Amino acid sequence: MKVHKRKIDFFGRQDILDLIDENLLPENKRNVTFGEGSLRSYALCGMGGIGKTQIAVEYAYSRRSKFDAIFFITADGKTILAEEFARIAVQLGLEDQSEANDLTVSCEIVKGWLSNPVRSYDAPPSAENEASWLLIFDNVDDLDVLEDFWPTTGSGAVLITSRDSLAKNQIYTANNGIDLQPFSAPDAVQFLKYLTRGPLQPGQDKYAAEVADRLGGLPLLITQMAGVMARLRFTYSEFLKLYNASGIEQISMTGKSMSTSEQVYSISYKLGFDGLAPASFGLLSLIAILDPDRIPEAILTSACTKPSLQDFPNSLTQYYMARAQLLSTSLINQNPETGDIWVHRIVQDVAKGKLLPHQLVDIYNLAVRAVSSVWPFATLETRFHTERYKTCVLLFPSIVRLKDAYEVMASCETFRQELSTARLFSDAGWYRFERGFQEESKEWFELVQKICNDLEDKSSEDVAYMIRDTHHNLGTASGETNDTDRFLRHSGIWLEMLLQRKTSDGRLVVDYELGMGYNEHGNAQAMHGRWKLASMHFSKAIETFQALPHYVDTMMGWPAANKGLMHWILGDYEAAERTFLDIIEVFRRANGVDDTLSFK
Repeated sequence: MKVHKRKIDFFGRQDILDLIDENLLPENKRNVTFGEGSLRSYALCGMGGIGKTQIAVEYAYSRRSKFDAIFFITADGKTILAEEFARIAVQLGLEDQSEANDLTVSCEIVKGWLSNPVRSYDAPPSAENEASWLLIFDNVDDLDVLEDFWPTTGSGAVLITSRDSLAKNQIYTANNGIDLQPFSAPDAVQFLKYLTRGPLQPGQDKYAAEVADRLGGLPLLITQMAGVMARLRFTYSEFLKLYNASGIEQISMTGKSMSTSEQVYSISYKLGFDGLAPASFGLLSLIAILDPDRIPEAILTSACTKPSLQDFPNSLTQYYMARAQLLSTSLINQNPETGDIWVHRIVQDVAKGKLLPHQLVDIYNLAVRAVSSVWPFATLETRFHTERYKTCVLLFPSIVRLKDAYEVMASCETFRQELSTARLFSDAGWYRFERGFQEESKEWFELVQKICNDLEDKSSEDVAYMIRDTHHNLGTASGETNDTDRFLRHSGIWLEMLLQRKTSDGRLVVDYELGMGYNEHGNAQAMHGRWKLASMHFSKAIETFQALPHYVDTMMGWPAANKGLMHWILGDYEAAERTFLDIIEVFRRANGVDDTLSFK
């Protein structure tokens, strides 16, 4: 243990230490897989900064009385491993220092002792002469390096630490191991307070919880940031201000004297960024601006099958290679059942912090295009159809992340408004409207309106449609939240824009959108008590739909029901009943009784 000193401030993780005990301690032979005397093994997996090495160090020191010999080896390369085994050969007295020249021979000598560990070769074979041992392979990021150094037989114990989650599923470990998780919220706060010590000033408790949350419960970051706070004599609230202004990467160096090798490494180095291939970091950058908890893989594969950026996977083959590197370093994780990707928020913050503004803009635009390619857009005619919801619910959280990042992106010099962003936000907002979040949907539509207003080229029909549709959406959402004046204003603007459209021979454009325009403006008039005027607009909507070449009876779902309501309000109850029964029969014939295809 020359390399690692025991941390006097080691905190928590007792449950993990107990798990290792269950699998590695000699007296727990009930857990042995291959029979009495078989090698016992266990793997600690997880991203950089999660505390794998510190747990292994604490385990080695705290369990010294349980093993006759403990070997702690840095295992990030065959060359280093060979040197370490030669050192062990000398320490065990199996070779003299002067004889340990052939590293291959030294390795085999050590493996021989591990297979038959004795206290003395001069003593006869007996249980008393058999030695128990623990071999720790630390930082095994390339599992192939273990092939020449793994004890083939013996009754000892091997503990592995690795960023690669597959380490716990290898033949070496016999499927014994765990993916380490960050501290729980209470433990993270307790650890932070333990490191910063000293009495808390009044009101700082909630800021301590926020600091622990922002650091994601990662032991490495909590330790480093506690050091920053101690050096600068910061309260938790003061630290949060600096964090928000500077970011995690810069703040980690604040106030450091850089006197030790540990301090010169950046957060990104410790998390494992520096060894990434350019395409792998490109993929991680995309992941960094999507929802950290669940990213459907379809978004990522879509981005990689439409080449658009340098240093980014531009084929499925390149995608799978990049994904493999990110998984092997535990920078990302994947749900084995759904294929969804999830990532630690700190990893996202660090990845975004390493991008230049123009790179961030490029990745953002790529994300918008990728999500748009898999989002099930609704047309005016297919709104309120429920079959798309199961897909929307998976993709929507990532669209929220894109919306939340919009203002930051828009402040970048190279950012240009794109219609695709407006289109995605508009349909996502409408999805929220349909799911009962009408007030929230207005925020989406207002942002879409801002994007459309800032577009450099508004001459295309696609832009004109998006502007019209935004007035439609804002009006309808306002009506559903009882903002009747705003409803009337936006629905009126929408209908006026529709009536200004002309065909090449100067006639009014008659389409489904016009019918909806009449219907919605009729609703707005009705909410102002203008029953007859509203009824007239519903009649125009019905006439418009019936004039369409692709007319079907279910198009009457909105205007006929609204017309029936006007009959009822105006006292014509027979007409109201007849209208309602007719439209109920239309939908019964089309979709069956009590269908779930649409709430209509």
